[in-house]
Amino acid sequence: MKAPVFKVMLLGLVICLSSSGIGLLNQVLAGDSLKLYYEESAQIELIGPEGSRVLIDVNDPSALSGPPTAQDVLLTTHNHGDHRRLDFINSFPGKQLDVKTGEI
Repeated sequence: MKAPVFKVMLLGLVICLSSSGIGLLNQVLAGDSLKLYYEESAQIELIGPEGSRVLIDVNDPSALSGPPTAQDVLLTTHNHGDHRRLDFINSFPGKQLDVKTGEI
């Protein structure tokens, strides 16, 4: 159980280091708090102090703190049904990295 938690934390760090997540990382390093919500399955929502969000493996969009915005970032780690909702991915208004290596 420790390995998946470590992988999620590592993924969160990688996303925070991406160009669109750098503001979130700067806020956290400045001492502001970062909220982490674990919903069901593997769904994680990271929310910075200014409201910027990184959404990981969204399976239940209704469990998110709010509807997705163009400022949000979506990461989908792999193709299992509990990690990847095509309807959500296809309608997501922000930047996303979907089951591939890359940069945002």
